[in-house]
Amino acid sequence: MDQGINILLCFKLGKSAKETYGMLKEVYKDEAITSKNVYEWFKRFREGQTSLEKPRGHKDSAHRILRL
Repeated sequence: MDQGINILLCFKLGKSAKETYGMLKEVYKDEAITSKNVYEWFKRFREGQTSLEKPRGHKDSAHRILRL
C-alpha cells in the first residue's frame, strides 16, 4: 500500500489536507510525499475520485510502500 491509502483514510475521517500532511511527515519523515501532492489527492477525493491509482503525471518517488 502507498501513502495514498493513508490520505484517503484521513480524508474520510474529516481531517484537513494540512493535518494529513503533518501526520505523514511525523510518520514518514523525509519519505513523506509533498504537501502539494497531499492537496492534489484531497482535490481528487472531493471530486469523487477515490481510486488509489497514481494520478497522471506523478512520479513513482511520490508513492512509497507503507511499512508498519
